[in-house]
Amino acid sequence: MEKLKLLTKFDVEIRQICEPLFNYFGLNFFCYVKRFPNKKHFSLCSNALWQQHFYENKFHLSGHAYEYCNEYSNYQCGNTLWVTMSYHNPIRQSIESFNIGNGLTLTQLNSDSIEFFHFGAELENVEVVNSYLNQMEDYQRFTYYFRDKAESIITQAETEAIIPLGREVSVVQRGRLDLHNEQALSDLLDIDKVYINENCSLTKRELECLDLFVKGLSAREIATVLHKSVRTVESQISQLKCKLDCQKNTQLIVKAIKLGIV
Repeated sequence: MEKLKLLTKFDVEIRQICEPLFNYFGLNFFCYVKRFPNKKHFSLCSNALWQQHFYENKFHLSGHAYEYCNEYSNYQCGNTLWVTMSYHNPIRQSIESFNIGNGLTLTQLNSDSIEFFHFGAELENVEVVNSYLNQMEDYQRFTYYFRDKAESIITQAETEAIIPLGREVSVVQRGRLDLHNEQALSDLLDIDKVYINENCSLTKRELECLDLFVKGLSAREIATVLHKSVRTVESQISQLKCKLDCQKNTQLIVKAIKLGIV
């Protein structure tokens, strides 16, 4: 019970990290689960009431929870829509009593663990499924953002709140997703960098430089706009090509557009 209290005390911080994502997509739920080969795990959840309900009802031991229903070695990276879960699954029925549904789970395999990122919305917000299908890249980037922002919480949970599996195995009202909203999610996240993948991120200054470069400005023109020296801009462009694995300027422009970061 003490371990559960430690985990549930983080719900306010988790909600704060998730706030931009919740507002952008109309979500009301996020849960991060990390599972280890030694039959232990921990979870961090935006809804402490659901998290407490989950463990008090021993759902993690029931064999019905997605994160614990398979052998550790059987999991693969991928995305799972909750709608594919049997309606008779007691966990699905239970979480819907908290007005949480229409969800998505991202599974990521690491050398020493498996991470699960659960996203959910109000039961009436069925439109959010379209964002899962059409804007998966945003959800993937959020997982990198979450790891970064919640690093200290994750570290504490790993050392103090590991819950054994025992076997291999209040909700805030949100607005609906406006599918015509052209503002990028990265603009809403209060971050100093944008995550391209797990190992690569660009700072806001690099993005400013890249945006102008893609628009056709020369290094000298970019330097004038950003009030920097030409040498600094040229250095940033070289660094951008290195980060995005590009040899030529044209490759950098094409890749930036393809990744949707400008």
